[in-house]
Amino acid sequence: MSAALRRGFFHILCGLVILVVAILFPMTPVLVGLGAFTLAFLAVELIRLKVSWLNKLFCRWLGLLLRDSESSRVSGASYFLVASLLALLFFRKDTALLAIAFLTIGDPLATLVRNQREKKNFSRKAVAGAVTCFAACLVAGWLFYSNGSSVSLYTILLGAAVASITEAVPIPVDDNLTVPLLAGLAMTIVPF
Repeated sequence: MSAALRRGFFHILCGLVILVVAILFPMTPVLVGLGAFTLAFLAVELIRLKVSWLNKLFCRWLGLLLRDSESSRVSGASYFLVASLLALLFFRKDTALLAIAFLTIGDPLATLVRNQREKKNFSRKAVAGAVTCFAACLVAGWLFYSNGSSVSLYTILLGAAVASITEAVPIPVDDNLTVPLLAGLAMTIVPF
């Protein structure tokens, strides 16, 4: 299994765990549990970046799931946890769940498609990734909508578009943070 495929599978699995827990349990214990886990994970991340032997151990244990650059900086998992916690804290529950679902499904599928495209044609890779992200977000949105989500189809369409554009645009902030927060913000500010 390629490194990108392993990371994508882990990304989806972790996101689904957060979504299922947030759907099945009352919000207060979910926020407390996710908050405590996020703080603990961030503490480990910050300590391991300061203590070289701990960083080596961390990278040895989780090396199959890390990008090379994450051995010397905070991992995408930290951004994913922080974004999920912030989404659940600041957006309505249905909106937060959708925003997390967009990140959970859309982002890794877009990355996998982009990695399969020819390296020499960046614009086609970017378009293929954005279209894949958008389609995946629409499917996730439809599943939520068909299971009683209070978010309208138009709002889901807007959120999927914002998530896809955010995922595709190269900005210096990790997309694990920006995708759910910007998509959730768009669905909150411009509800149809």
